[in-house]
Amino acid sequence: MTRPTNWRQNPFVRFFSSVRVGVVFLFLVLVYACVFSALPQVRGALEMTEMQAFSHWLFTALIVLTCTSVTVVSVARIRWRLINLGVLTVHSGLLVLAIGAMLYFGTKIEGDVPLRTPRIELISTIGSQRIIGQVPIKTGESWSNFMPAFGGQVSVEVTDVQRGANGEFQSVELGATQGAEAQSITLTPNQPAAALGASLRVRMREFPAESRFFDREHAAMFFRPANGPQWVMVPLPGLPIFRERFLESDYAITDTTGTVVHSQRTSPHFDLWGMSVPTGWFEQWRMPIQVTPPTAPFAVEITGFLPYIAGMRKTAVADPQGAVNPALRVQLTDMMSGQAIEHTLFAASPTQSFVAMTPPLEFRWVEDDGALQAVTRPLAGPHELTIHVDDPPVDMTVPVDVGAEIAVEGTPYTVRVQQFFPQWPLMSPGFESAVSPAALVEVTNGDTHFTRTVIQRFPDLSQDIDASGMRKRDGLLDPKIQLRYRTSGMGWLMLCCTPEMADRGEVTLAAFQPDGSVDARVLKSGEMSSTRIARAPIGVTVGGVMRSAREVEVPVVEPTATRRPNVGVRSMSAVRLRFTKPGDTSGWSEERWANFSSYPDLDSDGITVQPPGVDQPWEIVYSRVAHDLKVDLLPGALIVNFFPGRRVAESWRSDFTVVPRSGAPAYPGNVETNRTFTVGPWTLFQSSAANDHWSFTVLGVGSRLGVWPMTFGCVMITLGCLFAFYVKPVLRKRAAEAMREKVTAGSGARAGSAQEMAAVPVGDES
Repeated sequence: MTRPTNWRQNPFVRFFSSVRVGVVFLFLVLVYACVFSALPQVRGALEMTEMQAFSHWLFTALIVLTCTSVTVVSVARIRWRLINLGVLTVHSGLLVLAIGAMLYFGTKIEGDVPLRTPRIELISTIGSQRIIGQVPIKTGESWSNFMPAFGGQVSVEVTDVQRGANGEFQSVELGATQGAEAQSITLTPNQPAAALGASLRVRMREFPAESRFFDREHAAMFFRPANGPQWVMVPLPGLPIFRERFLESDYAITDTTGTVVHSQRTSPHFDLWGMSVPTGWFEQWRMPIQVTPPTAPFAVEITGFLPYIAGMRKTAVADPQGAVNPALRVQLTDMMSGQAIEHTLFAASPTQSFVAMTPPLEFRWVEDDGALQAVTRPLAGPHELTIHVDDPPVDMTVPVDVGAEIAVEGTPYTVRVQQFFPQWPLMSPGFESAVSPAALVEVTNGDTHFTRTVIQRFPDLSQDIDASGMRKRDGLLDPKIQLRYRTSGMGWLMLCCTPEMADRGEVTLAAFQPDGSVDARVLKSGEMSSTRIARAPIGVTVGGVMRSAREVEVPVVEPTATRRPNVGVRSMSAVRLRFTKPGDTSGWSEERWANFSSYPDLDSDGITVQPPGVDQPWEIVYSRVAHDLKVDLLPGALIVNFFPGRRVAESWRSDFTVVPRSGAPAYPGNVETNRTFTVGPWTLFQSSAANDHWSFTVLGVGSRLGVWPMTFGCVMITLGCLFAFYVKPVLRKRAAEAMREKVTAGSGARAGSAQEMAAVPVGDES
C-alpha cells in the first residue's frame, strides 16, 4: 500500500515556506526601497522618478515573491489557532499592505489643472488696444487709479452678479467712473466691450471650463495646424528626465560659463570591462524617440533632451539647400584664465557680423584674394582716414587724431577731425541695432563747410550735416569727396573668408594691434591659434565655416552647481526635434529646440514649422500628458486669508463649479489648504496660486486607489504585533497553569502533553 504524499513536501511549498527564503526576499525589498528612496543619483542615472521606481516590474516581482512566501508560510508552517492569531494577523496585514501598495503605485496619477478667474477688463483704445486694469467678477470688488490721460480718476466696481443654474454668469452690473463722469454699465457674456468715455472700454471675460488635467511627470508633444481648433497629443513614455542626452549635431551645447556640455548615454546600456551590457530590460528611457502624429504632413523624432536650461542662444547650422549666407562659429579663449566664450557670426547681417567687445570681433566675407588683402592691410596708425577726390584725382591715407587738420593738396578741401565714436549706433532701415566705430569730420570747400559722420563698417551710410545743422537723409552734400575711416585703437579681431577658403574649411585671422599693425594668418576649422592684442593672449578656434547657413536657437545649459533645487519635474527642460517629410526628394529636414510649457493652451512656448509644399504652418508644444477629469470645472474665485499685517498668506481657498457630463445638475465645490474635494475617481487639492492673490489658481489632482488597503494593512500589522507580544504570553501562561492543575489531579499523560506544548517556540507551532 502506497503512503499518501504530504503536500508540505512539495518543492514549491518547501522553497517558499523556508524562513531563509522569506528573509532574503524581505532583504531584497528593503535594499531596493532604500536605494531608490535615499539615492537620487541612482534614480537620475536610470532616468526614474521615485513613483516610477516603485511601480517598476522588478519591484512588483519582489513584492509578489515576498507575498507568496508569507502566504505559504502562513498556511504550511503555522497552525490556525487562537494562540497564533497575532502572527496570522501580521501576515495578513503584510499581504493587504502589499496589495494596496501595488494598487497605489501601479495606478497612481498626479497632476494639476489651472483655473483662471473670470474678470472685468478695462481696455485703453489710445494707439493699440491694451489692458490697463482688471478686477475679478465678485460683488464688491473694485479697481481705481488716477490717470491724467483719461481725465483723472478712473474706477470700476462690481455692484451685482447674476448667475445661471450651472453657475455660469448671466450678467454683471458695474459702477464706473472716468474723471467727473459716473455711469452704470451692464455686461453679459459674449457682449462686445462697452464704452467708458471716449478712449476706454470695459468687457467681461470668462474662460472655458477645464475638462482635463496635466500629468506631473509624464511628457507629451502637442501638434495642430496653426490656430487649429484642437491639439493632437502624442505621449513620450521613453523621454529622459534627469540627464543630458542628445545625439551629435553640427554645433556644441554649452553652459552659461561657455563650457561644452557632453551627452550622457544615448541608449540604455552600461560599459563593463570593454563590453556594452544592454539594460533596456530595466531602463525605460530611449533616444531617439519617434513622435509623429498620425495627421501631420511630416515625420518627427526627438534627438536630444536637456533637463535644465538657463536660456537660448543663436548659432548657425549648414543649409545646403538655402541661399548664400556665410556664417561661422568661433570660440575665444582667455589664455590667462582659461575662460572661453563662443560666438556665431553671419557676414551678411549688420548686427550679427560684429561683436562689440574688447577687442572688437568682426566677420567679413570677400569674393577674392585681392579683396582679402585690402581688408587685412595694416593701418597707418591707431586711427586712419582715407581721402578720395574725383577732380582733380587725389587718393591719400593718413593717420589722424582728434583735432588733426589735413589740407588736400591740389584741391580746395580741408578736412578736420572733430571726434571719434567707438560704437556709433545705426538707425537706417535694415541696420537697426547695428553699431560701428565712426569719426566726425568737418569738411571745408572754399566758402562752404559741412560735417560728415564717417562710419567704418558701413561707409555708404555716412551722412552730412550742413552749416545750419540739418542732416541730409539721402546721399551726400558733396559726393566729389569720399572719406573712409578705420581704427584699431582698442585692437581689432577680424575673421575673413573667401568662397574658396570656405570650401577648404579655412579662414584668415587678422589681429590688428592698437598701433595699427596686423598679424594675419590662416586658420583651419577646429584648430586653435593663439594671438595677442595689446599683450593679452587670446586663443581663437573656428568651429566651422559655412557658405550657406541658417540661424537656429540652441539652449544654454545651467551648470549643475547653480541649479535651483526642488524645481518641478521637466519645468526647465527642452527637447530637440528633427523634422523630415516622407517621400520628399529635396532632402528637406529641420532641427528645432522646443522649451517646456506647463500647459499647451496657457502661456505656451511652442514652435512653428512649415515644410515645403505644405499650405499652412504647424504649431508644436512640448508639455505634459493630459488626462480626462470626467467632469467639467467652471472657474470661480480664489480667496486668500492673511496673517495680521497682510504680508504672509495663512491659507488659500479655491471655489469652482462642477458640471457633470451625465446631464445631472451642476454643484459648487471648493478646496482649501489641508482640505480636499473628490470628483469621481480624482481627489482635488490646493496646489498653487497667483502672486496677485486672485487671477488664477492651480488645483492638484491625484488618484488614491490603494490608500485605504495600505492603511488597513498597517492597522492589522499593529494589532497583530500587540496580540503576539502582549496577549499570546497571557494565553500561553493560562494554558500552562491549566495543564499543571491537571497534573496535580493525577493526569500524568496530559501533563506531559502540556509540557510539550509549553516547549513549542512562539510562532513556529506546526
